[in-house]
Amino acid sequence: MLRVLIRNMAKVPVLSLKPGSLVSGSSVPGQKPDRILKVEECVTGKAGAGGGYVQVKMRDFLSGQSSFTNRWNTTEKVEEVELDKPQPYTFLYKGSEQLHLMHPETFEQIELSSDIMGDDARWLLDGMEVKVLSRDGEPIAIILPEKMAYTVTEAPPHNNKTNKTKMVVIENGVTLRVPHFVEAGDRITVNTADGEYDGKA
Repeated sequence: MLRVLIRNMAKVPVLSLKPGSLVSGSSVPGQKPDRILKVEECVTGKAGAGGGYVQVKMRDFLSGQSSFTNRWNTTEKVEEVELDKPQPYTFLYKGSEQLHLMHPETFEQIELSSDIMGDDARWLLDGMEVKVLSRDGEPIAIILPEKMAYTVTEAPPHNNKTNKTKMVVIENGVTLRVPHFVEAGDRITVNTADGEYDGKA
């Protein structure tokens, strides 16, 4: 899960939310404050004598997963997140605590804390094209491609009589389960959101 550093958000009436609005997880009970949630649907209603409400369907903006709904009173406010247009960057290399990236057109190089990606940093490869999300010019997140190709570096021989899958190691050092026919040297596609095998590249 990406760790997003969000600052200086504006509180807006919940009635102003619309599909496409981005809401901070700090405004949603049970959600981590570093999550950015994208509004998919807003439905207003009235709960008897309790006043009006807005029921909002949301999804994690960065991963696209985990759609859910939350209900607010119409008088409440939430923290809305406004982001700059995502910019393409090439990942150069990972230092001890920093990620080094370069803009492919301006050749500007930036350094970001490895904490900005959390465990997702394991999917980075030198030369990988990624997107950098910023707010007011300050980078807050790195978005990986949904699927990436990796070379299998270690794979045990398959025993046709037992398992239909096996565990292999890919070039970034990650171990994952794949079909029995995958061998060392093969190029495979991995879904970076859940770390699952997607197919042969």
